[in-house]
Amino acid sequence: MDAIVLDGKLFAVDKVGRIYSWHLDGGAATTEPTVVQGPNIDDMSRQHDYDRCAFYLAASGDDGHQQLLLIYIYGYEIEDVYKYHRTYPWDERVLHRMVFDKRRSFGDRGMSVHELDASSGTWRRVTDFGGDRALFLGANYPFFVTVRHETGLEADCVYLADTPSGYDVAIFDLKKEGHGSDGHIKQQLHYSLVNEPFQMPMWFLPTEYPH
Repeated sequence: MDAIVLDGKLFAVDKVGRIYSWHLDGGAATTEPTVVQGPNIDDMSRQHDYDRCAFYLAASGDDGHQQLLLIYIYGYEIEDVYKYHRTYPWDERVLHRMVFDKRRSFGDRGMSVHELDASSGTWRRVTDFGGDRALFLGANYPFFVTVRHETGLEADCVYLADTPSGYDVAIFDLKKEGHGSDGHIKQQLHYSLVNEPFQMPMWFLPTEYPH
């Protein structure tokens, strides 16, 4: 479902959250992967229905000391919404946007971020990015940016492009701030220029942007 290169290893996570790693020797992965023990995520949607969750990988920290991040998105069945005869502007795009991944769509409700300590093999729950950074995820390679007031971005947030529920962008806020839990959805966005099912929104980082 997602992959990232970190410290000479290729890490990958599948659609049910299993994590694997390969040592890169001369640019090629070894034959057999190593299974990486994942975090203990206590959520009913993962325990009982893998069609209602998604996983992404990223790297935390600076270039000198990076750790593996697992981002877990959970939600509810789209069919549960249709039981009440409600329709949304993203209905058709949810059914047809299958350019890279024929995953089953679901209504995203929140996310949690987990960081692996490579030396001990233990995971910790991440609830902020230091108060001055935001993480961008999607079909692109993940990256952090330093948040400046004039940019309109918000720190300690995850910006996800092409969400499981079909929105072009969703902003997940890691800060609790009275919402009861970190990782709640702060905003979901549509852009009028992305109006075809085979147009997949993704992020790019301008070369002149200091991050």
